[in-house]
Amino acid sequence: MSIEAVPKKRVEKDVIEAFKLLAESEGIKINNSDFPVVEVREGKYSYYDLTKRSIFIRPLDIGSGTTYFEEAGHALRDVVQRRKGVDYLKQDRKVHEFLGRAAESIGRDLSSGTEMMGLFSEKPRDMDDPRIKKKLLNRLRGIRDVKDLLRERRDRLAKGRSYALNLLKENYLNLQDAYKSFRSGKINEQEFISEMHRLEQESRKGARKLSGNEEMSVSPFDENEIKGYLSLYEYLGEVLGITRNAKDEEKRKIIDGAMKFVDELYNPKKIKFDLDDPRVLDVEFQIGEIHDSHEVHRKPYLYAQQYAPSELKGAYSLSDSEIRDRFFHKRKSGLEKAVETLFFVLFPLVFVYLLKLRLTGFVSGVKLVKLDLFLLIFLIIISILYLKFRTRK
Repeated sequence: MSIEAVPKKRVEKDVIEAFKLLAESEGIKINNSDFPVVEVREGKYSYYDLTKRSIFIRPLDIGSGTTYFEEAGHALRDVVQRRKGVDYLKQDRKVHEFLGRAAESIGRDLSSGTEMMGLFSEKPRDMDDPRIKKKLLNRLRGIRDVKDLLRERRDRLAKGRSYALNLLKENYLNLQDAYKSFRSGKINEQEFISEMHRLEQESRKGARKLSGNEEMSVSPFDENEIKGYLSLYEYLGEVLGITRNAKDEEKRKIIDGAMKFVDELYNPKKIKFDLDDPRVLDVEFQIGEIHDSHEVHRKPYLYAQQYAPSELKGAYSLSDSEIRDRFFHKRKSGLEKAVETLFFVLFPLVFVYLLKLRLTGFVSGVKLVKLDLFLLIFLIIISILYLKFRTRK
């Protein structure tokens, strides 16, 4: 639904009603100061902001009982935790997501026979649904693709930084050699100035190779470091301009002082490319966002969807550790229970029988009978199923 179809005031009313229903169901007394602020705003997701104690509903989720009750559930849990003195920064995010998904189940039950029932036109979220599993798998593949992009950018950055440092170090050494030649009288002032101009042009040309290079790159911060180094030629040019009419002895002193200053300020040994490229940070953020969303939501949702609303009664008032101990485990299906029973009860019996039959066969010279082979295959199948269920997450 759109914002035009459902007025913002109606969205606020429905979300607050969901909050009240949850609180009443859980036996939690609510004060006027406990109600969250509800806003409709554009965004990637609807969410509850722990810092602002506000629920933000994106236009795409208007009219969704699932969203209203989930975010109201987060807000109610926040109220309970704050009353216990638990700072919002220390609240368990996975427990929050568990209770958010639990609020959907509780909300469907509480809304039955009321005006709120119309908000639940969509099916309950099922993390075992093949379509949702496929969506999660695609997100995880997305992490892999983004990681490949990050690795590629970091490799280019490492190559670019190595190239830039080598370029500046070699340039600086050549400048120092030219200065020593000038100081020893091997070249005159004009030749020193000409060599400086040549080195400047050489270094600028080398730096330009980094622009648009597909194999290597530098960050905007690195570019500033390179520009900072190249500015030494402007500084030396100004110094030499000032000393043009000075006497030789005075000129040498000024140039010596300038070169000492250059060594303190511009020596490439002191250049550190220690700030990450914003483009690399952006990719890292994408990885973190996808991975974090997957880890924080998937399992808590899986756990919550297993329980009927009556089984979740009182959960909002429990501590984080109590909720984890009571609810954070996957319930066994009928097949899993049957396989586990067969494994622990029949495995020893079948194993002993096969061992006895094998020994009898060796002694009497009797070959393995069909029953022997059947039991062996049966034992292998049960063992594989048991191990599969044990290791499934």
